[in-house]
Amino acid sequence: DIFKQHVPAANSKASIRKRFYRAVCCKGELYLNESVNSLCKQIYALSGEFDGAQAVLRIAAEEAMGCAEEVILSYDPRDTEKLDAVLIPDLSLAFVDSGWSADEEAEIFLDAVLPKEKIRQLRPQLREMRRLEDRIMGIACGFLAQAKDLHDELEQVYKAAMDFDALNEFTEDYIKAHI
Repeated sequence: DIFKQHVPAANSKASIRKRFYRAVCCKGELYLNESVNSLCKQIYALSGEFDGAQAVLRIAAEEAMGCAEEVILSYDPRDTEKLDAVLIPDLSLAFVDSGWSADEEAEIFLDAVLPKEKIRQLRPQLREMRRLEDRIMGIACGFLAQAKDLHDELEQVYKAAMDFDALNEFTEDYIKAHI
């Protein structure tokens, strides 16, 4: 069991922080790999076609909460009920869903424990669902890009009308009076 190799048994209560180390924006999906790499040196990427990572991440989170001082739970920005990663900084250990790119990453291929015949049967459906998901994500990111363009246009209109010197003076006076 990989988890038990790295995590000592203990009865401490973990400090739990919830974060997003992945985002969806007008440029597409962004992974904050540098943040994860800076916190954890041993990273296990859970890969496979059949979304078994959720179960493994939930188990890792529960185990870590029982024995680590600090646990960071990163959630999927598209579905905030789903874990994206479990980081245990004091052990420099992380378990991440597929899609991450880490400096020192070991891959755990979860499909290896599934019946091969069932995988062959379900693979065409799964691939079609992934294609649809990619298409929908592309459309959503396109809408975000359009919204950003509109925001940038609006910003150009009001920036020309703003008196930044007056705003800076007000800010300085407020700070002097209240701080």
